[in-house]
Amino acid sequence: MIHAKNPFVFKTRLDLLEITGRKAKNLKELVDLIESASLSVIYHHTQHFLSFQQYMSPKSPNDFAHWIKKELHEEVLSEKIIALDLQKLLDVHELKEKVLQLTKEHLASDEYRLFNVPSGKEFHFINAKTFIVPTGQAVYNLFEFYEALKKVSVNSIYFHLFGVGALLGKREDSFSYWLENELKEVNLANCVSRLDPFVFHTAEDLKSQLIEHVKKRLEVIKKSEEAII
Repeated sequence: MIHAKNPFVFKTRLDLLEITGRKAKNLKELVDLIESASLSVIYHHTQHFLSFQQYMSPKSPNDFAHWIKKELHEEVLSEKIIALDLQKLLDVHELKEKVLQLTKEHLASDEYRLFNVPSGKEFHFINAKTFIVPTGQAVYNLFEFYEALKKVSVNSIYFHLFGVGALLGKREDSFSYWLENELKEVNLANCVSRLDPFVFHTAEDLKSQLIEHVKKRLEVIKKSEEAII
């Protein structure tokens, strides 16, 4: 079994939410506020449903899309925003630009009609201050990695699979990167990179599937080592 030169250090994230005081009552105001919003605000409103909720809902993965549909009754625009591939589009800046592009195109179309939501139904912008903290788990081989996966929280799993890429502008999750570059587990890394948060009902389901992939690979390694002996 390969021993990594550099260990995988499990981390997790803690988010402190704060109300910005900025709110939109129509689509034009929403666009203006998204345009000037920080990336941490955009990240919170597009991906917090995965990291904060036990239950994952692929129906409305985006606060902007949810509000546009529920309060503005702009279902076509809402579906276009929901259709954005949030798992592969890990760059928050790019995600922000695509949401703005779709919304501006709708504002310029013949289908758009100005509508102001009633008082109390405005979209409130929330900022999330993110703190990345170590879990105390550092591993050097696949078996240690497997054992650590069973112990760490789903928040840590989510952070390494999806959150770190979105926060740091990376296209590859940190699990896949380490498995491929340190342990030379290319096939396993590919399996992990294809995990999609939108096909699982709960965060625990996602964690279980990840653990199962690693477990199967360990079983193959064990059989191979026994054959040599």
